[in-house]
Amino acid sequence: MRLITILPYNKNWPIMFQSETEVLSSIFSPILVRIEHIGSTSIPEMAAKSIIDILVEVTSLAEVDKFNIQMKAIGYISKGENGMPGR
Repeated sequence: MRLITILPYNKNWPIMFQSETEVLSSIFSPILVRIEHIGSTSIPEMAAKSIIDILVEVTSLAEVDKFNIQMKAIGYISKGENGMPGR
């Protein structure tokens, strides 16, 4: 069984998102459309899991894997289609 911990709202979540946005923007700039803060941490005053969910919109999904080395260098793990072809 997986344990999920819900924490009170943290005023630093938007700051953490903004910081990550700057890093992701520099990596994906050739194909970047926009970056959105999604999920429960994006809702002010809402209790949430302390995971900042980020949606990166790009011009071409086929190009995303070209940035895997840069993403790994900043601590991300590439999961590709994550077991769902066409994802």
